[in-house]
Amino acid sequence: MTGDDLRKLLRLRPFKPFRLYVDDGAAYAVRHPDLVVVARDTVAIGIPPVSAPEADVADDFAWVSLDHISRVEPLA
Repeated sequence: MTGDDLRKLLRLRPFKPFRLYVDDGAAYAVRHPDLVVVARDTVAIGIPPVSAPEADVADDFAWVSLDHISRVEPLA
């Protein structure tokens, strides 16, 4: 996946939540576009609190190489 591909998903209006799958088996739900920062080769994904998964505030961040994103699927 390229940074441009990811930016296009984040800019869709209305925004459509999705899940990023990574080569190592990890998966990250992206429910709010403000919790993702796309850099040249990596993406920082904000992890919202467990008690409020729809929140637009992060408790932590996961750093993922764009080269290791294996697929993207829409969230139901």
